[in-house]
Amino acid sequence: MARRRQSTHDRSVFRRWLMTQADQLLASLAVLRRQWRRRVLLEALAWVALAAVIGLVVAFAIGRFTPPEGAGLVAIRVVAYGLIVGTLIRFLVVPLARRTSDQRFALYVEERAPELRQSLLSAVHELHAPEAMRSSPSLAARLTSRTLSVLQPLQRDGRIERPRVVRALRIFAGTVVGAALLVLLGPDELRDTARALFAPWSDAEAATPVMSVRVVPGNASIPKGASVDVGASLSGFSSDSAELSFRTDTTQAWTRLPMARDKAEGKFTMRLFDVAKATDYYVASNGVRSQLYRLSVSNLPAVSKLALDVRYPAYTHIPPEHVADGGDVAAVVGSNVTVRPTVTMPVRGGTITFDNGVVVPLAADSSGALSGSFRVTASGFYRIDLTTTDGATVTGPVQYAVDALPDRPPRVTIEKPGRDTKVTNVEELTIAVGSSDDYGVESMELRYRVNGGEEKRVALDAGGRGNKEPRAAYTMFLEELGLSPGDLIAYNAVARDGAGNTGSSDVYFLEVRPFGKNYRQAEQQGGGGGGGGGGDSPEGFVARQREVVAATFNWLRDSATTAPRKHREDIATVNIAEGRLREDVETLTRRMQERGAARADTMFVHIQAELTEALASLRAAEERLVKGQGRDALSPEQQALQRLQRAEAMYRDVQVQLGGQQGGGGGGGGGGQRPEDLADLFELQTDKLRNQYEAVQSESRQPQEASARAADSALERLKELAQRQQQENERMQRMAEAMRERLGQQQSASGGGGGGGASQRELARQAEEEARKLERLARERQSPELEQAAQQLQRAADAMRRAASGSPQQGQAALEQLGRAASGLEGARSDRASESVRQLERQAQALAERQREIAEQVRASGSGTPEQRGEQIRRLTERKDSLSRAIDEFEANADRVSRDARREQPAASRKVGEAAQAVREQRIRDKVQFSKNAIRSSSSEYANALEGTISDNIADVAERMRAAAGAIGQAPSDVRQNRALDQTREVVRGMESLRDQMARRGRQGQQGQPGQQEQQGQQGQQGQQSAQGQQGQQGQQGQQGQQGQNGQRGQQSAQGQQGQSGQQGAQGQQSAQGQQGQTGGQQRGGSAAGNGQNPSGGTPSSMQSDGDARQLARTFGLRRGDVEGLRRQLAGQGVDVSQLDRAIDSMRQLERSGALDDPGAAERLETQVIDGLKDFEFALARKLGGAQANGPALGTRSPVPEEYRAAVEEYYRSLAGGRREK
Repeated sequence: MARRRQSTHDRSVFRRWLMTQADQLLASLAVLRRQWRRRVLLEALAWVALAAVIGLVVAFAIGRFTPPEGAGLVAIRVVAYGLIVGTLIRFLVVPLARRTSDQRFALYVEERAPELRQSLLSAVHELHAPEAMRSSPSLAARLTSRTLSVLQPLQRDGRIERPRVVRALRIFAGTVVGAALLVLLGPDELRDTARALFAPWSDAEAATPVMSVRVVPGNASIPKGASVDVGASLSGFSSDSAELSFRTDTTQAWTRLPMARDKAEGKFTMRLFDVAKATDYYVASNGVRSQLYRLSVSNLPAVSKLALDVRYPAYTHIPPEHVADGGDVAAVVGSNVTVRPTVTMPVRGGTITFDNGVVVPLAADSSGALSGSFRVTASGFYRIDLTTTDGATVTGPVQYAVDALPDRPPRVTIEKPGRDTKVTNVEELTIAVGSSDDYGVESMELRYRVNGGEEKRVALDAGGRGNKEPRAAYTMFLEELGLSPGDLIAYNAVARDGAGNTGSSDVYFLEVRPFGKNYRQAEQQGGGGGGGGGGDSPEGFVARQREVVAATFNWLRDSATTAPRKHREDIATVNIAEGRLREDVETLTRRMQERGAARADTMFVHIQAELTEALASLRAAEERLVKGQGRDALSPEQQALQRLQRAEAMYRDVQVQLGGQQGGGGGGGGGGQRPEDLADLFELQTDKLRNQYEAVQSESRQPQEASARAADSALERLKELAQRQQQENERMQRMAEAMRERLGQQQSASGGGGGGGASQRELARQAEEEARKLERLARERQSPELEQAAQQLQRAADAMRRAASGSPQQGQAALEQLGRAASGLEGARSDRASESVRQLERQAQALAERQREIAEQVRASGSGTPEQRGEQIRRLTERKDSLSRAIDEFEANADRVSRDARREQPAASRKVGEAAQAVREQRIRDKVQFSKNAIRSSSSEYANALEGTISDNIADVAERMRAAAGAIGQAPSDVRQNRALDQTREVVRGMESLRDQMARRGRQGQQGQPGQQEQQGQQGQQGQQSAQGQQGQQGQQGQQGQQGQNGQRGQQSAQGQQGQSGQQGAQGQQSAQGQQGQTGGQQRGGSAAGNGQNPSGGTPSSMQSDGDARQLARTFGLRRGDVEGLRRQLAGQGVDVSQLDRAIDSMRQLERSGALDDPGAAERLETQVIDGLKDFEFALARKLGGAQANGPALGTRSPVPEEYRAAVEEYYRSLAGGRREK
């Protein structure tokens, strides 16, 4: 019995201990529940704060479209409060309202504390189970004990809820900070909305976003007779217009004037002039009026009128300008401005105070008149402060604007040939150069390098100092340079303006090619195989190296206008491209050595030698590019390009030879090189590389399409700018009329200028921004049209700034420049569509050619050993895969071009769509894929028949694309008309440059100084120079070395020595130093080999820069060709070209007379040709532009009244004849 009582006692003690552990477990769960509730509360607080901010923003947005009072105020409160209450219910009420059992909460804890391993869930289940269904007490005790040992640390650390609590605190803090910044930095209307939402008990005026007009200076005292700037900003609403109302007498009617909108500062401005009496005023907008303010006058000195004398830099050739009543200044950087204020009473002195703190004193002369001068260096503002006789300072109430117009570098282009050209070493290549500058081009020169050697410069005729759009031409007599096939000439043109700014054209290349292909008999049998040529051959290397040279040149040219970071990125990109090319050349050279290419053909020895020399130059260029020495890298880059071109020329000979070997049949294994070895050398990876190239092309096409979209977007923004400029012009006119009616003529002129300055400057800023975007696009796409449009847009911006300074007629000039820029972009878009169609045509022709080659190889694949046939099938399969991908790409491009060109070229677009549809309907790609199996398993007859079907299908697509290219119509009529007019102007400019050249040559002839200073020791007479030019032309027709003229002596020793041609050419150009080519250089007298050099880049003082009579004859022939080309174009448009026919006949008569350097030739050219061309230009402008020359393409002017039409026409004729007097 005692033992039984002891056991019962122990069991009861154990139960009490077990219940204690159970209570501890339940207490821990309660603590975890409280932690969960705190986390839910914090999260709800964070989300409610975020909802409040979102509600504020939404309410502010709604308030801008609805009245911020009455129903509108109720609406914004309902929306904001609804967001807050909804968030509160979703994240606080709903979670806390749920009844969660201990078991479910234990499951929640288990999910977030895997280390419990289901023990908590089991323990809770055991505790809530009926006592009869529980397991043994000892097992439950151990389970509860182990659960508590894991759960209690989690409870103490709050580890379960900590991550979400931290996240909630971060959201709350970020929301609070964001809301504070939004309220502090946001507009006043936003703060008003916040008060209306979150402080509805505050003052009614502060609680609702009240629509009001805030005016400065408000109530103010100003000196009698002074001017004052009135500014108004809108609060609680927005509007596009505001009106200033004022009166100087309570018995007078209110005078109302429209205010100018300043978008940059978000306000309206207006200037009141000559306030002599106390004036009441207010501002109204959209029915909302400001309070009434009063300007009281005091007996203090003030500026009643401000006269300006502007002296522009001498190189601009702009006469000094006097503005009797002005203030705002818009002048080119470097101009000197003298300010002469007229004051209302005597003063001791004054100052010109600028916004940057600079102070310029105003000095008084003997009569007491004040004056002071400053130099325009940067844009800003200034005011006139006066010092009274008793020493007090009166601060000027008016801020006058200073717009510093930059003198931009001249724009120069190579007009002809305008592209990379392949030439023979006896050709005579005429290079036409055009340039333009805002204030005149001082000098032009042609720069070129032969085989990467020393840069040589030829001074061109800029048409006299201050010529804004000079044209020049220069003929290179390549026979005199001692060139050989594979040589390279890189050339560009440079122009300099009076301020020393220089502009450069793109770089172009002249590649000297042989007269024909060399066909040599194969030196070994058994070679051959393959076709095409790819990126792993000298052909691909040449194209890549040419791109590197052009990129380096562009990097140097654009260095002044490129951000430093992008400048470094660009040179790094060029360096990477050069390094990859070097690696590829090294790989090809190593393969040639490993595979014994020289044993197949000795020409590979020469190819390998050229590639080795190219490698040395590539390494040198790469070293310089790494250091950022782009200018020093140009020479080795061009030397590498020349070596690669020579390797390419030799490789073509090898291709012809290998092709002949392949056609000789299959047998002949011999002891020679296996056919696939040489094929692998240059051609086996052709399709792989072509696939990579096509992939790169596909990737590069995306930024090209993006740039095209950017150009179209720029066109739309430009049209919008033109429309707004037209509206601004009309607004200025209405303002002037209102001022004229109410204040009289004098104040009319003044008020108009002051009121419209801010809006004009805003338009100018936007125009400059668009011009910068166009400049970037022009550089990316190398588009002369976009570059010209950017230049015209810059001119429009300058005209807008001049209009803002009080020159209303400049507003119309800005509109015309915008019209020309828009017309240029329209033309560029039309050209882009046409070029896309032509590019697709070339792509289709290339597909047809590739399929033809594959079909020929399929027919020839039946011969040879099984091993050879297997290799042939493998290579054919690779080529078919490449062709299949190219067909897919063609189809996608055709669909895209068909969509994009629908507007500009509807007929061509329809035919391109038909070509894409033909690819799908004929299932060309599927047939190409199926043919891979046919050449493996089918008979040769079936495979050949299938290849014939594929060839016919692709040829059909190519024919459709040829029809699409033929359907390319003319540009839209307005674009075509503007182009015709622009081309006519270009022809006139070219003829004027030719006239100036002939006139100077004639004057030099009369003075007995032909200008060929280096020829005086040998000939001394102009007539002999003419004869010499004719002999030089005869010598270029196969009589080299027999006449002893034009540099032949300096070239005789160079004939047959390819490696020294560049050095001999250089000697021929250094005639002044008495080197080997001196005699020949003197006899050439300015030909391409060297006279006419002007290393200093200065303006030529004589015809030495233009060369001898041959240069003049070539230039004359070039200009005649321009007129003939214009005649053909206009005749196709149905324009009467009889005047052009007469001009062409007169030019031919002058040419036949052989007296182009006669003193009277320039005058005959003027009277017989140029006058007629100008009359034709004026008549064409009237016909195409609606009776106005240079009419805007966007917007129209008012028609000229009949009674003034004759005077207007005479005015334009006098303008056209202005150049004649120069």
